[in-house]
Amino acid sequence: MSKIERCPHCGEPIEYNSGEPFCTNCGQTVKYVGGDGDSFSQPVEYVSDAGTDSSQTTPRYYSVAEQYKPNKMQTAAGLLMALSGAVYAIFNILWVLFPRIICDLTTDQYTLFFFIIPQLSFLVGAALLIPKASNKGVRVAAIGFVCLQVLQFLMNAFLNGRDLLPAEAVSCLWILIGFGWVYFTSLVILNSKLSELNMGWISLLCVLAAINILYSSSFLWKSSFDEALDWGKLREYDYHINSFLNTYYFIVIYVLWTICYWKLARCEAFSGKYDAEHNGVFSPLNKWMAMAVIFPLLTGLAFYFYYGTI
Repeated sequence: MSKIERCPHCGEPIEYNSGEPFCTNCGQTVKYVGGDGDSFSQPVEYVSDAGTDSSQTTPRYYSVAEQYKPNKMQTAAGLLMALSGAVYAIFNILWVLFPRIICDLTTDQYTLFFFIIPQLSFLVGAALLIPKASNKGVRVAAIGFVCLQVLQFLMNAFLNGRDLLPAEAVSCLWILIGFGWVYFTSLVILNSKLSELNMGWISLLCVLAAINILYSSSFLWKSSFDEALDWGKLREYDYHINSFLNTYYFIVIYVLWTICYWKLARCEAFSGKYDAEHNGVFSPLNKWMAMAVIFPLLTGLAFYFYYGTI
């Protein structure tokens, strides 16, 4: 007799150390179901059909991998969080295709539809995820998302368009918020067993936050070569590229944010099964935080040397 030692879902080794067997790669619990419908948490055994001839074997039981299904609270949180990104995407689409609609809005209407509603929507959605965190590390991340959104709300309400602080100081605060997004997202990744699809989308959140860091830090590299730059020498295709980016960049970015929010809220990290004994990972020294530093630095330097030498 031989035992099945590979996950039927991803093909990686299965652990049988304690409780139900689970796959160390995809994190899925594996149940073995007999012909009469009974479930077993023991390894599948292969029984020979030809007596002592072990080369021809048939399984006594077949294996079925349990698929993760988000709960209703996650879905509600995902809808609220995704709404915030969708509103900004719709705003930019309207601005490109129907600018007159945006221009006809009053200040109060603009503030309500494109400021208060999306930010409060995300805030409520993130708060719903706190009690659904699977361990302490993920719970810290969920609380961090709420705190960052509150900080963004206050900055938009009291700092944007006002002279309370120098523009450079406001940009530095946005840079710190960007690093906060990367850090708390990395906590979710490091303290959870995520599927490959969810891992990809949640990791993309770190990339988008790093782009925001680059955008917020543009005052550093712009001021360093603006005076030396001869705009009359800019190549013609640069104008076309800049026009394209200004038109479609924010649409694409906010569509990606919307999908990432949806995936984050409905991922395995917020399944609601709290593991108090989980040994949390809280170190900011990880590859996502490194990317958040290196990407804006290298890109800013590239802009400096490219445009500064024209």
